[in-house]
Amino acid sequence: LGARAHCSARVEALAGQRSCAFLCAERDWRQCHRRILSDVLVARGWRVFHLAHPDSREAHALDPLARIEGGRICYPSLL
Repeated sequence: LGARAHCSARVEALAGQRSCAFLCAERDWRQCHRRILSDVLVARGWRVFHLAHPDSREAHALDPLARIEGGRICYPSLL
């Protein structure tokens, strides 16, 4: 598996067992690789929530620029 496929497979394996979270140094998920991973998970049927503040959560919606082609996420307008 490539690094991206391995990452999403690992998150899915963990999420299949219990609630889990993934994070990184960027505060805003819109400016981070979490946006792409969240798109992948939503496209595969998972529910993803962004926890921006301790008492709130935001449901992730597939990026309007994203397309699902052959079971993969792509962003044709960004090419």
